[in-house]
Amino acid sequence: MRGMIISYTSHKRKQRLTRQLEIENNMKKLEKQYYVTKSAETLSELNIARTSLRDLIMRKAGRDVLLARRWLFESANKPNRFLARLARNTPSSSFITAIVDVNGERQVGNRQINECFREFYTNLYQSEMDITTLNSGFFLNDLAFPPLSEDQVSLLESPITLMEVDKAISALQSGKCPGADGFPVEFFKVMKVKLNSLLLRVFNKAFEESKLPESMYQANITLIAKKGKNPESCSSYRPISLLGVDNKILSKILALRLEKVMCSIVHADQTGFIKGRNSYNNTRRLFNIIHFLNFHQIPGVVVSMDTEKAFDRIEWEYMFEIMRRFGFGKNFLGWIKIIYKSPIASVLTNGLLSSPITLSRGTAQGSPLSPLLFALAIEPLAMAIRQNPSVPGVKIGDRQHKILLYADDILLTLTDPANSLPVLTGCIKDFGLISGYKVNFDKSVIMTLCSGGDIEPLYVKPFHWAPSGFVYLGVKVTPNVGHLYRENINGLVQDLREMLTRWRSLLISFLGRINLIKMVILPKILYPTGMLFAILKSEDIKAINKAMVDFIWAGRKPKIKLETLQLPKDLGGWGVPNIENYVLSIQARILSSWIHEHSDLPWLNIEEVLCKPSSPVNFLGKHLNDLPHVIKQNSLIYNAMWTWGKLRKLFNSSLPLNILSTLINNPDLLPQNIGSSFVGWHKVGVKRFYDLFKHGEFKSFESLKSQYSMSKTEFYKYLQLRNYVLKNAKSLQISTASFRLEKFFLDNREHKHFVSKFYSEIYALIVDELAWLRKSWGTLLKCEIDIQAWDKILLLPSKISVCNRFKELQYKILHNVYISPYIYSKYNMGTSPNCLKCKVRVGTRFHWLWECASIQSFWKEVCANISTAIGHQVTENPLMCILGYIPVSLVQHEHVIQSGLLQDSRLFICYMQSHTSATHSEMCPELSFDCAKKRHYIQ
Repeated sequence: MRGMIISYTSHKRKQRLTRQLEIENNMKKLEKQYYVTKSAETLSELNIARTSLRDLIMRKAGRDVLLARRWLFESANKPNRFLARLARNTPSSSFITAIVDVNGERQVGNRQINECFREFYTNLYQSEMDITTLNSGFFLNDLAFPPLSEDQVSLLESPITLMEVDKAISALQSGKCPGADGFPVEFFKVMKVKLNSLLLRVFNKAFEESKLPESMYQANITLIAKKGKNPESCSSYRPISLLGVDNKILSKILALRLEKVMCSIVHADQTGFIKGRNSYNNTRRLFNIIHFLNFHQIPGVVVSMDTEKAFDRIEWEYMFEIMRRFGFGKNFLGWIKIIYKSPIASVLTNGLLSSPITLSRGTAQGSPLSPLLFALAIEPLAMAIRQNPSVPGVKIGDRQHKILLYADDILLTLTDPANSLPVLTGCIKDFGLISGYKVNFDKSVIMTLCSGGDIEPLYVKPFHWAPSGFVYLGVKVTPNVGHLYRENINGLVQDLREMLTRWRSLLISFLGRINLIKMVILPKILYPTGMLFAILKSEDIKAINKAMVDFIWAGRKPKIKLETLQLPKDLGGWGVPNIENYVLSIQARILSSWIHEHSDLPWLNIEEVLCKPSSPVNFLGKHLNDLPHVIKQNSLIYNAMWTWGKLRKLFNSSLPLNILSTLINNPDLLPQNIGSSFVGWHKVGVKRFYDLFKHGEFKSFESLKSQYSMSKTEFYKYLQLRNYVLKNAKSLQISTASFRLEKFFLDNREHKHFVSKFYSEIYALIVDELAWLRKSWGTLLKCEIDIQAWDKILLLPSKISVCNRFKELQYKILHNVYISPYIYSKYNMGTSPNCLKCKVRVGTRFHWLWECASIQSFWKEVCANISTAIGHQVTENPLMCILGYIPVSLVQHEHVIQSGLLQDSRLFICYMQSHTSATHSEMCPELSFDCAKKRHYIQ
């Protein structure tokens, strides 16, 4: 199919070039002939040939211009790659200028550079494993592998279905580079109805023959330079395999199956690429461990291990062996063997493609399956370290905390480092013999805690000593948790201010600037804040907000308040990030984990130990000064407690009772420690005070007994709880509106998209925030604007057109960004306050927008043309013409009317600020500027 498409386009191009060449040859012939004869007939033929050539070239140029304008109309100033490129400080380039080969000689030729990389990857992907060592059970026999259950094996072993193929295609990310065959993901998504069954037959045939088609084994390796590395070294580039989409679909099908069982066989210490686990779990756990060691003055170390070419060195036979030990069946294991049977790859550098390389180890970076397979491959090392008593971790409560993994980023928190580190390095060496795993000790560091000196300890070698900290998952880790803000956030705020100042001169629109903030600035704030669990200082938030405002308005005086721009689009804003609310939402995610007591989170276990005999959730609502000393000293827990108090004020929660607190281990359930007697209630489902209420009313004992199958002997405990509620809440009935915050947490147990959901919930508290603007427009236009009509008017700018210029135009009209001559004269002495059109009446907003005779004639002609287009009488009124609100009687023609008004509004804004008068008919030729706009106008 790809060949047919290429053949067709190539044929059309050749036809055009052939025709162009014929005309050019004919012109040369006629020019020579005319030079000799000076014949008028020859000159006429020559002019006709010149015209034909010009028309041919202009048609090609016109098509290119039309496509460019169409792209600008639909995509300009939107969050895409084009906008991202504009924001880059220096243009990125994938061009490699020179490479040092294995002999130490510097190669600068493109072919030589390509050959250097081919040789490098030929050696890298060559297996080094001794199969005899693996078959002997070395290293692996001492480990206890958690087996898959029968149901899990059955899920993995079942045949591939048509539904799985469809789901896999939909799940693949668009906009990625295609493989060697040239077909992108978008092609498969558009054609999946016809391709699904064909792909299923291909996969079934491949399973029968234990081999994929040769084209599915082919890949192109493209290179991404590693930041801060020597650009002339082959090892300084990250290889990304551009696989065929058909291969990715098969891998995605297997990955979607595998991710369902990963949590049961891969320990919670591993958070990388495991569904339901996040990188911030590792940093919160690490910071809690560091705080614990410092608080109790326990000497220890944090070891950060850098893995050398982690994904590229994994031995396939080792991977198959550990999958057998985990209990994977022959069908699923057979699929993995088929995928890795005979893959080949060509290296792509500077536009040159090398001859194919045969691969014999490594998992392709670019395959949906690779991250999960690597997590399985690295797990035996983590198991060996956890099971080895000679490598003692940090004991908190009854749990040892030794190892934290995010894919190949490994941290170890150890005590007794002088004795444990030699054992650790021996374990790593043994593991590498069978797996291909190798530590780069030159980049692996040790941070000492409570060591009592500034002299490098003897036990550090072969690692490097990092007494001031190291970078882990993009954040600077320090020996003192209290220094994290200074080392990470202070520099970030300054960098963001400089970045926004540098961008101020960019030639992008108002909405383009807002989109750039959402696309670049917001992630740069959210990531470190989410990884550090920091509460941004008010002065830092103000500094960022000021820089954002200066950037949005390009250094000019703001015409719309930042608070208004931060509102959601349906409330009249444009979703500019509210940094403070995002920080609260990130902290709320931690509160959610406390409330739902996620048992698979190691950091939660640490914080529960620190809060014993109670739990963190039972301290919510307490005054910060009343918290135990051990909680006050832990900034992670304290920040979350502070956030809860802030959220209660924000949600106007006035409940005197913490309905989220548990019935067991609750220090408030005194006297006689009655909280410890509610274990049975907890088991049947009555876990917290919230469970005792229904629609805001305290449940009767009969209701509880019926719902949870309780015995009559629990009645005395029920009376104790009712007495406690009466004493603290002063009533057995509470308003449901007063615990909206608590209900949100209980209704949102899953952490997927939690931050964005909570951020939206904060703004859901706002009702008719722009009532003053509604009343202002109602007064100006001399009409009553009801809430329903106003809601449509507020939402109109965001959905009126695919073009951001039109959205911006309508949004600025709504918020009175365009000022009248009367207002302009107040700030510019010497200018006339009179209307620019009639030059007689004072140019007030109403006169300027509607009342002026010149403007009236414009709107009358607009409505007359729309009436002709839809075959229905449209009477001009300011609410429709200016704000775009369509009356109920014309709703069936809403799209056509709004499209017409949108085009005319653009012309209206351009001409109402000029000193010349013009009719709508005179302005209409402007619409031919863009074919796409013309199409919308005609519709």
